[in-house]
Amino acid sequence: REPVSQLGDVLRGRGRVLVVLDNFEQVIEDAAPALDLWLDRAPGAVFLVTSRTRLGLRSETSISLGPLPEDAAVSLFLERATGLGATFGDAPQNRELIGEIVRRLDCLALAVELAAARSRVLSPEQILARLEQRFRLLRTSRRDRAERQATMRGAIDWSWKLLEPPAQGALAQSSVFR
Repeated sequence: REPVSQLGDVLRGRGRVLVVLDNFEQVIEDAAPALDLWLDRAPGAVFLVTSRTRLGLRSETSISLGPLPEDAAVSLFLERATGLGATFGDAPQNRELIGEIVRRLDCLALAVELAAARSRVLSPEQILARLEQRFRLLRTSRRDRAERQATMRGAIDWSWKLLEPPAQGALAQSSVFR
């Protein structure tokens, strides 16, 4: 049997399950029919799909998300950093640096969480310095790219490069689509 059908059967066997598919617009032409099949085969599955394009499926509910307000982005950074054991605290100078970090990340929740994940080993000053270096290097000169898209790509690339090769391999193997 084909892998798409097999995965639908596996999902059905799991009962209630949440499946998260990120950046789906990159595979929408080929993968949307697979998602439709999975919806039929696994009625207990709920799919959370991020995409810049509507899928056009019968049970689709679309929610547009924009950037967080800056205060919320700073709070998210501090909450995630504290949860990971960061010890730099909520001092005014750190809040200023974190404010600059989240502004450079366009207050996008995923980018803020990726940056906060580094706070266990990097200070806010070091995170800000890395953002400056990485984003200058990765910034595209193409005019058809949104600035925040380039910034998000930079945040993901930066996070990926901090992983050791075995961790990169494990993460790559856990993805469903290339």
